[in-house]
Amino acid sequence: MRKGIGLALLGLAVFGASQVGGCGGFLPTIPLPVQLGSNADFDVESGVPSTKTFGTTFSNDSGVAIGSGSIEIDPTAITVTPDQAKTAQGTLPIPETCGDACSTANVSSELCNSVCNLGQVVVTVWVGGATDTNPQLTGDEYGPYIVTLDGEASPISVQPNTVQLQQKTIDAINAGAANVTVQVVSPYGGVISLTSIQINAGL
Repeated sequence: MRKGIGLALLGLAVFGASQVGGCGGFLPTIPLPVQLGSNADFDVESGVPSTKTFGTTFSNDSGVAIGSGSIEIDPTAITVTPDQAKTAQGTLPIPETCGDACSTANVSSELCNSVCNLGQVVVTVWVGGATDTNPQLTGDEYGPYIVTLDGEASPISVQPNTVQLQQKTIDAINAGAANVTVQVVSPYGGVISLTSIQINAGL
């Protein structure tokens, strides 16, 4: 999605072909970070999903088509800021209303448990083509990604680490544009910032 990606993809194709023809059998990937920009900040209520959709473009002028890859969320790309200041002794108690709000919002009981009982943030991503105005209905779904927080509400891990790309996402990358919807559910009211989503593209 930056200038020079085309040359990187061409090099990827040559290197990948040489590896398949040799004894390595290793196919590398190239990172395509999807920057959320002004959509990075989600105003959240405890247990209530917050959703945003944005457009992104991919630059691939090499003529080499992407055929595989994965999508991941790095915990360092996430910041959780509860309404009240975090303390060294730990985060604020999860509001008692979290579970009711979560179930009222039609979030599954399993995810509500992760959010409201275990204090985790849940992130789900949908990717559609440039003409998919509602990727939640028509796009590829990734996640839910379960974000574990430490005692100061800082993300320390995300599971699963990576999820394999689905066909509509691959088609969107090859076409050069996509619409991406991101939904977050937080145990705390406040702001969650998600600065980028990482796509690792391969042949």
